[in-house]
Formats: sequence, structure tokens, C-alpha cells
Amino acid sequence: MNQNKRSNDCPELEDLKALLDETLASDSSVATHVDSCVLCQGKLEELLTPRTLETYLQYAERTQGHLEDQVAIAGFEILREVGRGGMGIVFQASDQTLARTVAVKVLGRNGSFESNSRFERESRAAASISHANVVPVHSTGKTDDGRPYLVMPFIEGRSLRERLRDGPLESRDAATIVHQIASGLEAAHSTGLIHRDVKSSNILLDQDDHQAKLADFGLVRTHSDHTLTLQDIVCGTPEYMSPEQASDPSLTDVRADIYSLGIVLYECLVGHTPFRGKPLQIIEQHRQSEPVSPSRMNASIARDLETICLKSIAKHPARRYQSANQLAADLQRFLDRKPIQARRSSWLQRVQMLCLRNPALATSL
Repeated sequence: MNQNKRSNDCPELEDLKALLDETLASDSSVATHVDSCVLCQGKLEELLTPRTLETYLQYAERTQGHLEDQVAIAGFEILREVGRGGMGIVFQASDQTLARTVAVKVLGRNGSFESNSRFERESRAAASISHANVVPVHSTGKTDDGRPYLVMPFIEGRSLRERLRDGPLESRDAATIVHQIASGLEAAHSTGLIHRDVKSSNILLDQDDHQAKLADFGLVRTHSDHTLTLQDIVCGTPEYMSPEQASDPSLTDVRADIYSLGIVLYECLVGHTPFRGKPLQIIEQHRQSEPVSPSRMNASIARDLETICLKSIAKHPARRYQSANQLAADLQRFLDRKPIQARRSSWLQRVQMLCLRNPALATSL
């Protein structure tokens, strides 16, 4: 069955809400279905798209609605749908003017004023970056029915998330991909942009030039942007969200992207992200729980690469790499078989950090 077409077996929207709200019966098959259904994963992303922790179900109810499959754009022949998320649908299309295959991202029919603003912000942000490891924007416009769209090169290949379904990567392969994305992030950061949604599904593996490319700048904001709408209050994907991104998004800086990319590196090495569960549970784990060391689950992981990974996902931003360039440089040292700059946390440092997050534990020691 083509996963991009709706299945009669897909659960209703109310069941997906219940899955997020933890009110489904313990033996429900919805979670199992969602694990293998691209459409339902997209709908869950729509339900999880930026909102306060306290009002995420209310926000989902206001923005619910099915994205339509039909779209017409002058000068383009729409070939097929290749993906969808909270903001819109991505199609493979033929640019009839320039005779090339492209990807066209179109805002959903139920897009709000805030969604339109975010979509236009994504277009401007991606267009301002020129780097081999960032998917560029060729052009923007409006569909025949008035919805905004942006045109990007069509990347032949899989997303990193799709690749990881085959299992974790070898250390050097993981380091190479994350090094490339760190380089792309540095280019974005140098223009004053923070991505805020770095994750494996937003990393495309181009089979033509063998480069990893960062996509989807839908949640981007500038370093100086402290005017947050409701949609900006809690942004991102729980599995990759830095502790400060959930606690106080107004203070989020480039180190939140470094944390998210560190989670991607962990996922590459182990095959899954360090924290799993319901969305609110995952966010709390990012705040309070130490991840299991990758080497405990995969003994073949290089010790230095594990050190780089754990430094990237330190709870406190000051303990992480302070720039994507620093992260990229240490990954390059690893790839060149040179000593890395990061140092493993001592046993005492780990205990001290645990006590800082758990004062009651400190008093019992």
C-alpha cells in the first residue's frame, strides 16, 4: 500500500488526540499503527505543532482539519506527494519553464494567519542561506487557489530518519553526516537564524552529491526576535527539544540547535533517541534525566565520538559546544583521527549535575 494515500485503517483524529493525552486503552493498536504510517505521523506532527504545554489539545482542536491532496500551480506539473507535516504538503513537481524536477511545499488549506506568517518566514530564512548542506529555496509564489508555496530542488534520496529504520550507523558515517549538518547550521546561525526543529526527518541524504542537507525552516527565528506568538511559545519536536527550549523559549539561542543535533548524533549511533514515551514525559526527561551512554547499547561506538555526543546534549547550555562551528571542528578532528577538544565528564561532575537538578537527592547524600 502506498503510505502517502489515506488508509481505511487509519485512526480518527480523536483517537490520535487520545494517544497524545494518554487516555487510550492500554491495549490500543493506535500507537502500533502510527509507528508505520507516514500519514498519521504527519497528523501527529500537526497536533504537536507549537503550543504551550498546558493548552496543546485546545490548540489542536482549533487547527484540526485535513490537508487537501489537490493543488494547481501555474508553470508546474504536480507529479506526486512525497511528504506532509504540520504546516503543509511537499510534492514532487516538474518545472515546465526550466525543465527540471523540483520539490514544492504548499501550505495546507486550513492554514491560519499565523501559519501563513510562519510559512513566509521559512521562505525568507531558507532563501538567505547559501550552503551545500542546507536545502535552498529557488522561488516562492501562490497556488491557483491563493495558498503560498515555495520551490526547492528535489533531493533524490532518503531522509536520515528513513535510513535509520535500517539500523544505527557506523561511527565514522554518523560523524560525517552530523559534521555536514553542523556546517550547514553554522551557515544559518551566521545569518542570525535559529532553526529550532533539527531532527533526523529534516535531514535529507542526497544520493547525487552524497551530502546531508538540512531542510524545513518552518520554526526558524532570529537571535533578536523576542516577540513570540502562541505558536512560538513551545516549538519543536519533543524527542529533540532542548531543556531550555521547553522551559523558556524566549531565551533559546544557537545552543538549542546544537542540543538537537546532538540528539540526532545519539540516534545515529544507537538507532533511537535517548528519551521516549508520551510528549510531556519526553520533555520532562530532557529536563531531568541523564541519557544512557550510547556505548552501553552499542559497544562498537568510538569513545571520542560518544564524548562529542554527550557534550552536545549537556543539560546546561554552557556545558555544550558554544557554536555549531565548534561541534563541526571536533567532529572533523575525530574523522581525521586527531585528539578531540571535548573531555568526558568525571564521575564527580556527573553526580554534581544530578544533585543540581534534584536538590532532595543532594541533601540525602
